[in-house]
Amino acid sequence: MPWPTQCGSAADGERPFSKRAVRELMNEEVVHVRRAGAAEGRGAALSDGEWEVLDLLARRLSTKSVALRLGVGEAEVRAQAAKAVRKLEVDDREAALELVRRMRSHH
Repeated sequence: MPWPTQCGSAADGERPFSKRAVRELMNEEVVHVRRAGAAEGRGAALSDGEWEVLDLLARRLSTKSVALRLGVGEAEVRAQAAKAVRKLEVDDREAALELVRRMRSHH
């Protein structure tokens, strides 16, 4: 489906991209954030799913929006975020998201 058609579909409330396409588009940004995190000595142990969830949440998407984008339930998004908070050794989800935002701004 051509880009203008995809955008029009999104405006009509349809999902313009497949889950696979979204994951491929996000992969490059996740890799950049992961490298920045490893450089800071944090986050190297996070899974791809945890990074992807944190990255989308850090972009201020709601839990529901992240779940829809990734094709998972909201409970899975919350679980991935909670695992990331523990692994990053920060106080809460917002602290983890702020860390991701800082990492992203430095790459």
